[in-house]
Amino acid sequence: MATTFPCPHCGQTYPIKPVLIGKVVRCTGCKNLFRLREDGVADAVSAEPEVPATPPAAPAAAPAAPQPSTESVKSPARRLAADEAKAREIKARMEEARKAMAADLNQAAGKALQSDAVKEEESSSTKRSASSNRQRAVNNETGKRRIGPAILTGEGEREAANTRRWIIGGVVAAAVLVVVSWLLTLDGPRTAAIEGFLEPLPTAQNVYGTRDVALAERGWLTAGSGAVAPFIELGKIRWDAVRTLTPATYGAILGRLAGQERVGTCWVAPKDKDKATIVAATAGKDPLEKRLSAARIAAISWTAIAKELGNTGLDDRIIEVVRLVLTGDPAPGAKDLRAGLLAGTATWELLPLSGSNGSVLIDLGGSYRVKPAAWEGVLLREPGGAWRFARLVPAKP
Repeated sequence: MATTFPCPHCGQTYPIKPVLIGKVVRCTGCKNLFRLREDGVADAVSAEPEVPATPPAAPAAAPAAPQPSTESVKSPARRLAADEAKAREIKARMEEARKAMAADLNQAAGKALQSDAVKEEESSSTKRSASSNRQRAVNNETGKRRIGPAILTGEGEREAANTRRWIIGGVVAAAVLVVVSWLLTLDGPRTAAIEGFLEPLPTAQNVYGTRDVALAERGWLTAGSGAVAPFIELGKIRWDAVRTLTPATYGAILGRLAGQERVGTCWVAPKDKDKATIVAATAGKDPLEKRLSAARIAAISWTAIAKELGNTGLDDRIIEVVRLVLTGDPAPGAKDLRAGLLAGTATWELLPLSGSNGSVLIDLGGSYRVKPAAWEGVLLREPGGAWRFARLVPAKP
């Protein structure tokens, strides 16, 4: 009997060990699963259907179904470019609206000033005429002017009140312009991200088996990561404040993972990966890090990393996004964000958000059911880039 056996997928060889017989093991070369038989031959094992690594092939379209146009089957990269163009267009339209609003405010203020000036001139003329009449009335028959009683007109108080009103009005108008400008800057890109995620799918993808995967992979990670659920409606959105993740926060913590290999929820030295993979494939009640320690394999667990990140003051939602990026693969057309984290060079902007009246697709094993669901998520972008969902899942009850 041979002492080694090849991977049924890529041919990479492994030593035959009793501990491997009958166990489902993932190949370290091609990442596919196989099971070793007692006769020393490995059989290929298919991945679980619930979390396909890649979208299954779309079934043939019905004869009567319309053929998708060239524009409707955009690649993820072209769709991302279209989303960014839409964001720029929305921002340009809102900037034009802001300028028009400012022009209208200036015009209205000018007319108000002109009207007040006319009223002021008419009031002054009336007062001069009244004063002249009073002066003539107090002259005696000899033509000598008498000193009449003092008259309190209240003109000073009115002028001071008008000045205060103009100052307050100017401050309020300036504040409104600042707020509108801020809202335009914030709402444009993030609204484009939501609209892009909820945009109808091309006909070829809008079928059972591919619809949920295509929706999920509009986020940063593949559908198999479980980072983004296939929501088709988000309803009214509650926006949180933008957080910024910088190397100063995570660099020293994640820098320890550089050069390490991930096995499950732990990271080990490359020389220990095969042994750690076997330990991970063996059933056990203890956490993986404890089983690795029992096997004398040095490992860094995600539990320890998350605790250290939490000690820096990072929000739990942001820590979960870091975990998803470190353990997941990038979606088609999306940038791989792991390298920047491990090198300590990545800077992210993260925008937590949530809603209570969304709709998500539920796979019934042959068809989908639309289920109402509250949800929570996090949009992520690199400075100057476009927002994209890093996490979007049903909220826990």
